[in-house]
This record gives sequence, structure tokens and C-alpha cells, in this order.
Amino acid sequence: MFQVSIAHVTTPKLITPVYVGRAMPAFKSPYIDPDLLASIRTGSPLGNPFRPDQSLDQAIKKYNDHFQRQMLSVNPVSMEFARLIGLLAEQKHITLCCWCAKQLRPPYKHTNHRADACHADIIGIALLEILGVETIEYVQVELL
Repeated sequence: MFQVSIAHVTTPKLITPVYVGRAMPAFKSPYIDPDLLASIRTGSPLGNPFRPDQSLDQAIKKYNDHFQRQMLSVNPVSMEFARLIGLLAEQKHITLCCWCAKQLRPPYKHTNHRADACHADIIGIALLEILGVETIEYVQVELL
């Protein structure tokens, strides 16, 4: 069985953490795994280019449209997504890490709309749909 978790980047002891946020070149933390920290500094092609200036919901909707369009061709976003499919197939469990996953959310069927969604939900749902899994786990935030 495959499992996708979503967690805030500062949550400790994550299983196969994969950063899916924008570049944060000045970010420093002695508590974060060095590989994850390097990814945070360089950013992920899967990061949300739409800032929640007006509302998080609008930014998530724009990201969903952007993500779906990117999946139609070969580009950095679709290539990183393909890498995550392979990683999940190999590891069976990955944790998508971003800055907007701020609270514990119970597992849910991926067809439900969530008011507290973040762009990692869209990535996680797409991964699980490909693999035929219906639940995403949310990791409780323990900020460092």
C-alpha cells in the first residue's frame, strides 16, 4: 500500500521528506535534515507560483489549473511529478513538505473539498489517483 503524508517543513522526523515549495535561499535551521534543507533553499518545480495575496482558496485554484496544464507536456513540473511517482513506488511512503501545511488534518477521501487545502494536497491527490489510493495522512505539526 502507498502512503502520502503532508507536513509543515519544520515537522521533525519525517518519512522520506520531499519539499514542494518555493525557493527560500536564506532559510537556515539546524533541526532540518541537510538534504531537505538544500531542497528548501533551491525550491521545487512543484512550488506554488501563486501567492495567496487575496485568498488562499484562489491561490490553490490557480495552482490546480497550473498543475493540470503542466501535466500535459514535458517540463520541470511534470518531470518532478514523475520523479515523485517513482520515489513513492520505491519507498511506499513519502511526505510532501511545504510551508502552508500548518495544522493537523485527519485522513480524508481525496474526492472531498477541503477549506484548509494547500497546493501539496493537489500533488498528493494526483499521486494517489495514479496509484489508486484514496487517503492522505496529515502529520501533526511540531514546530521547532
